[in-house]
Amino acid sequence: MPQSLSQVWLHIVFSTKDRLPFLQNPEFRDEMFRMLSHHVSEAGCYPYRSGGWKRRSFQDEFRELCRKNEVQFDERYVWD
Repeated sequence: MPQSLSQVWLHIVFSTKDRLPFLQNPEFRDEMFRMLSHHVSEAGCYPYRSGGWKRRSFQDEFRELCRKNEVQFDERYVWD
């Protein structure tokens, strides 16, 4: 029987339809993040820090991933 030694990592980014600010109510926002954290941890994945999610730009996230994995790149050729 073949053996797989690979791992599949998913990074999911979502937004509200038409980027409408549905999560501006602090109580609703906190409950939404608690619910998302619960479902993500049940699936065996974990948020960046307990109790919430880091909020940052795609560019910052990309830079951090490259830095962690020692991937060098020239920003002149990466962004539109």
